[in-house]
Amino acid sequence: ATELDGTPHENLLPALIPTVCRLASVTLAGAEASQKVWNRKSIQRMQGLLYRAESIAFGERVLFSDLAPKQARDAVKAARRAFDLADKLSKAGDGKADEGRITSRPKKSLKSSHQSDWAQWALLTGAGSKQRTDVCGVRYTGPVCELELIANGTPVFAGQCEQELRIDGKLLETTEEWSCVCWFLDKTCAYAELRLDYPNDVRCFRHVLLVREESVLIVADSVHAPKARKIEFSRELPLSPGWSPVEDGTTREIALLPDEGDRRVRVFPCTAPQQRVERSPDTLDADPAAVRSSLTAEASAAFTATLFDWSSERRKAPVEWRKLTVAEDGLILTAAEAVGCRLRCGKANWLLYHSLVAPRVPRTVMGVHTSSETIFSRLLKNREFETLLEVEDELEDE
Repeated sequence: ATELDGTPHENLLPALIPTVCRLASVTLAGAEASQKVWNRKSIQRMQGLLYRAESIAFGERVLFSDLAPKQARDAVKAARRAFDLADKLSKAGDGKADEGRITSRPKKSLKSSHQSDWAQWALLTGAGSKQRTDVCGVRYTGPVCELELIANGTPVFAGQCEQELRIDGKLLETTEEWSCVCWFLDKTCAYAELRLDYPNDVRCFRHVLLVREESVLIVADSVHAPKARKIEFSRELPLSPGWSPVEDGTTREIALLPDEGDRRVRVFPCTAPQQRVERSPDTLDADPAAVRSSLTAEASAAFTATLFDWSSERRKAPVEWRKLTVAEDGLILTAAEAVGCRLRCGKANWLLYHSLVAPRVPRTVMGVHTSSETIFSRLLKNREFETLLEVEDELEDE
């Protein structure tokens, strides 16, 4: 099953490339027998399906699949050749240019980064030279979503993103499914926001932001539990094989180091204090199996964010981050109402803000005035902020 543009449903992703190969074989056999296997709409879908199959096959990983990378690349190439040969045979057989022909060339309207509510998956890719080296895949079906990150062509984490939520000490379970409630894409950012509903009007939102030219990924979660006195939340991102986490001695930074090579993925719990000596209900830890975030809040809403940075220019750059004061109408807000933080790494300087309660008037955080729900900005040399992502506040409509 596919969308009209050929985007496959998430349940087809593990077997997508073998499926495309079988369809290519059928197409080629039909062309050799001078039989038209597909009508025009089916041909357009097939073009999109092949393009999507190519889009999930990267250097060392096929997203959402156990298929070996080389095997996947060879299979995609074989399918492309089969479609092209079928196109040539069709042209030679009837001399027509519009019916019964399929070419492996992708449609220009299809973008590498995309999201589909029906298909229940999203692909967030880098821009420019990073389009085929930096990618985050999000697959959401049922109460557990899958996240995969490929950084500089190397898989970093992949698999089910497990989470646990306790409200007033009671473990919450749900039979609801994740749904995508916001999607944004431009030349600088790709952003997906998912929502999962629990009983008693408890809601969890997962925010996934890829800064497409910066080699940065932010994974954040917000929990809204109107009647709660205490929220306990944890999230686990399973690491791909070959990574070893190393904790910094004085700060909460964690470095993911490969067993081979000199690459590095720096992990910052940017909503927690930088120094380990400062106590925090927002924690981050890791072992070779997973990166785990935990948050405890004596409140009815909470927000936690983790920033992953794999830029070669910043791999050893000095870093500084801190939480910011957020004010509304002259009053300082609590972390249950809004959270702001600033992170500076080398020459890069970012601001992240998220609102948990709808504002009555625009709020102020580090000189930025906003009524929006989420903001991610870059601080420029002239001390002005360039907004890379802004999500309007919809909380008052809930």
